[in-house]
Amino acid sequence: FAIERVGTITTVMTSEVPTGSKMLSRFGVEEFLATGIIVLGLEEVRGGVVRVMYLRKARWAPAKPVKFIFDIEPGRGIVVKGLYSFQEVPSR
Repeated sequence: FAIERVGTITTVMTSEVPTGSKMLSRFGVEEFLATGIIVLGLEEVRGGVVRVMYLRKARWAPAKPVKFIFDIEPGRGIVVKGLYSFQEVPSR
């Protein structure tokens, strides 16, 4: 973890997992190196599919166990739309 002490930097590492897997990373070790983990996924709701995200790990910071709905928009990237609620899933 010496790289964390070098300076004010942000490193983004991505990892994929097989659909339906409960693992956080492909090889099972990446999450131990990370200071924070944001999980992106899809959920089926009332015959539709929504994109959801949640903060799984935030070392040295509180992380509330809540999910957010997001979209991927051209020219903007990932846009958080709001809290995920089973009752209030926006239509596409």
